[in-house]
Amino acid sequence: MSTEARALWADGDFVDARVAWISPFDVAWRSGHGAFESFSVRLGDRAEVHALFDAHLERLGEAARFLELGDMPSFDAPSVFRKLLARAGLSRGRGRVSLHAMGAEPRFVASVEEGEDLDVRRSRGVRLVTSPYRFGADDPTPRHKCEARGFYAVARADAVRRGADDALLIAKDGSWLETTRASVFVVRGDEALVTPPVEGRALPGITRAVLLREAERFGLRVSVAPVDRAELGSARQVFLANAVVGIEAVRSIDGETLPRADDSLEARKVLDQCLHILRSAGMGV
Repeated sequence: MSTEARALWADGDFVDARVAWISPFDVAWRSGHGAFESFSVRLGDRAEVHALFDAHLERLGEAARFLELGDMPSFDAPSVFRKLLARAGLSRGRGRVSLHAMGAEPRFVASVEEGEDLDVRRSRGVRLVTSPYRFGADDPTPRHKCEARGFYAVARADAVRRGADDALLIAKDGSWLETTRASVFVVRGDEALVTPPVEGRALPGITRAVLLREAERFGLRVSVAPVDRAELGSARQVFLANAVVGIEAVRSIDGETLPRADDSLEARKVLDQCLHILRSAGMGV
């Protein structure tokens, strides 16, 4: 990725991303006392910016209250990201907003950078392995996107070391929660989706919420129910959903190859329909 294909806005001003600097003595930044949101953002035919800004900023605000970061500044996200894309010379990219504790410099940051070709990435699929690590029973942080990402970084590094792309995070009872970067869905039958409950245990994904809210209107049945490894014998497909990639099929879990969407017209139809739902909702994927 070219260092030129990125742009930065901080505390109300556009700044040169090549010379941006954060003090190593800034306590909020060095301790990760902050929260963030990330998503794909793109310009439409009429220069409208596609991304579910309201949902992401609402979740960021919830994290800010939980982490006691102070009030969130006012922020015209569509305008800022339209200008960020222009400054980076991009029509689409990976967007990010982060908020740190009062006194941090900078405190509120938005950025855009060139991302992967999403069609190419989606065509590859994802290899998962079950993580050996578990969230603490009383840990309140997994429900927020905290800047301090040590747990997720270790889990993903372990997965990569074992030849996978990401880690499948599970509860102590073996039920699935999420990966380090996405919500999990299982295609159980014709146009029937199930996603594990995450309330209080994992991040309630924005993309997950869109599918739960909109799927039925597009002819898909979706439910929230416990999911575990026993699903693999009958699952038509397992896929991941997040606001950066949209929909991404899972190729294998713990070395066990899963049905490929391209081998099943029904599964392919479901994945394509889910991607259509996300785009219809205004997401930039």
